[in-house]
Amino acid sequence: MHEFSNILSILAIQQDEESKQEIIASLEYSEKFGLTLTDTDINNLSESRHEALRRFDLVEFGGGITPKLIRAFCNSPYTEQSSFADILSMLQDAFYCFRREAGETLSDDELIEYMVSFFDNEAGGSAEYLAEVSLSELLVASAVRRECR
Repeated sequence: MHEFSNILSILAIQQDEESKQEIIASLEYSEKFGLTLTDTDINNLSESRHEALRRFDLVEFGGGITPKLIRAFCNSPYTEQSSFADILSMLQDAFYCFRREAGETLSDDELIEYMVSFFDNEAGGSAEYLAEVSLSELLVASAVRRECR
């Protein structure tokens, strides 16, 4: 049993490193919008990711969702350097909450698309507000937006 625990620890460390490398790679894109993260920010996002996965009873393979969130939200008119790391942490947490609620009914990309649209419209750039809505509110807002077009 101890050997199995050691293997899981090694895998977790490798996954954490993979996640950090993918975040760093995604920053090449976000830097075009004047947004970057420090090493401390990256470590904090990695830790908050682990906490969110535990809290929402989720398992994630690969580098995680954070790089996709960086690329999706960095061109928002509401995303600024001074709050970039904090916004990403809240968005990451909101994503995992929505992911748990959605199950397999939405892909990660679809869910992120709904989040970006809500963030830029109804939430007026407030990650706190986005994090407080339910998945059904997120989807209804998107449907209403489509109907109004």
